[in-house]
Amino acid sequence: MSPRAQAIVQRALWLALLAALTLPQLCFWQDATDPFAPVELALIKVLLPLSLLPLLALAGLDWRAQLRRWPVRLLLAWVAWLWACAAWPQAGAGGPKTALEYSLYAAAFLLGPALDAPRRRKALAAFTAASLIAALYALFQHFGADPWHWSTDFGGRPLGTIGNPDFFAGHLVLAWSLCLGWCLSAPAGKRRLPAVALGLLTWAQAYSRVAGAWLGMLAALGLALAFILLPAGAWLRARWGLRRRRLALALAGALLLAGMACALPPAQHAWQRFRQEKQLSVVNRGMMWRVALGLWRQHPVQGAGLDSYRPLYPKLQSEILAAEPQAGWNYVVTWLPHQDYLYLLAETGLIGLLLTLGLGLLSAGAAWRRAAQGDGQALALLLALAGVAGISLLNTFSNIPPTALGFYLLAGFAAGAPGPRPLAPPRLGLEPLVAGLALALLLGVPAGRELAANRYTREAGRAEKRGDLALAAGLNQQAVRLGVQRQTPQSLVGVQFALAEDLRQLGRLPDAIAAYQADLREDPWAPEVHNMLGASLGQLGAATGNAPWLEQSAEHLQTAATLSPGYVSALLNLGGTRMLLGDKAGAASAWQELLRYEPGNAQARAYLAGLGRR
Repeated sequence: MSPRAQAIVQRALWLALLAALTLPQLCFWQDATDPFAPVELALIKVLLPLSLLPLLALAGLDWRAQLRRWPVRLLLAWVAWLWACAAWPQAGAGGPKTALEYSLYAAAFLLGPALDAPRRRKALAAFTAASLIAALYALFQHFGADPWHWSTDFGGRPLGTIGNPDFFAGHLVLAWSLCLGWCLSAPAGKRRLPAVALGLLTWAQAYSRVAGAWLGMLAALGLALAFILLPAGAWLRARWGLRRRRLALALAGALLLAGMACALPPAQHAWQRFRQEKQLSVVNRGMMWRVALGLWRQHPVQGAGLDSYRPLYPKLQSEILAAEPQAGWNYVVTWLPHQDYLYLLAETGLIGLLLTLGLGLLSAGAAWRRAAQGDGQALALLLALAGVAGISLLNTFSNIPPTALGFYLLAGFAAGAPGPRPLAPPRLGLEPLVAGLALALLLGVPAGRELAANRYTREAGRAEKRGDLALAAGLNQQAVRLGVQRQTPQSLVGVQFALAEDLRQLGRLPDAIAAYQADLREDPWAPEVHNMLGASLGQLGAATGNAPWLEQSAEHLQTAATLSPGYVSALLNLGGTRMLLGDKAGAASAWQELLRYEPGNAQARAYLAGLGRR
């Protein structure tokens, strides 16, 4: 290529990388069942390989030297372990897809040694600027000025552009921590911009009411204070004109005043209101964590496998509910344990958790050493890693595309000093460019299929609301044909279930049963699927006089009632199926169990009255 063509291509690759770091944080697209994750994933799957491979080639890295660095070794071991965990017997159908996505996020770590100092600053500025735009948009949402008018109701908590207040607030902790580090390390006269950015992010966080995000910010702030007080922070104290003893006394006084303020009636009232608001969340998270620990105990070293938590969760939860009926547990529907360390333990075992922690700790240690020498950017990166460690205590961020990508990018920057600036403009060979384009195409096609499948399911949902079930069934069938695994990770059931519901209401029971069975193969312990499959088998068995279908119906309905204690429709259906099988005692038992959970249920009372029972 000519020098001019080289310059244009390299500029385009750099812009593609910046787009990969910013655009996944700014997704406003709603035409999907899951309006954010498919777009975020598509952007990363196309833009990151397109830019990463050629940029690594341009950097001219000494890969032998890189492989002698322990952070890089742990990164590669983590990626290899992900693919091993996708192959375990209990791994879910989406295990390989999850391994691919997590490996792609991890690849951002390699940008650390590939970028020189000016480009690192630009990459961090772009990443932070996108978070600031998302925070500003969150404030628009809070004050009712959202031009997109999101329909999801989260009780007034701003969604930002990631689609869930918890994940949005957790993601902003990365930018918040970076701004805190920049504000602390900036020389006099250059603190206004990071201070304003820090204030904007804090303002958005205040409205999110997400405890995990504040825990992450406290972790970053606590580490910043410790750094300032320790010998490593001597240069910061000198820059701000602080003395260690006076600072320690001021902090002690501030803590004392905060403690006294907490004892005042307004603070007590606010605390009680917060406890009431979070009480249900605490109980439900306790169940999620119990299940994660139970799953980990079954496979402590290697984990149960990627994508195993969601399909196995209902079964493990039902065992806890049966063993502890008086413990005050709720029946909880979830797809992840909302605690990153337990999530990694459950699905990747001790090996996976230790690899991830080792990578983070080694990166943080390297950043601490550079920060102790007066490197302000290293301090910001160190605080960002501390923030991620804090938010991971109360939520799961390994699977949130922009947050996971941001973590590995910052860890890669923290793990080593910037690469040297080239003495002469580097030339890009054709091979890495073709490889980047080929990989982007290879990953972009399935990403496009996922976007299309989400669009079909979204349109099917709209058709169902209009009562056009034939159109809805056709759209869901098109989504099924695309063969996307886990296209809606935050839904209770898969697209096959939605198709089955449309077919059942259209009177096409055999086709509906086949679709329910297909969904059950993906989620073998989903009580919703067992209930509807059992009800459909019972209906078809009653219409045709097929006793084996009725027996299968009773088995699925009993499974649904066991997995979800007090499942009203399952128990009602189970009683009806047992009556058709001539098991009056079994039918009465099912309806009596229903009344223990819902004493005022008129249908169950009427059925029991017909049997001469109460």
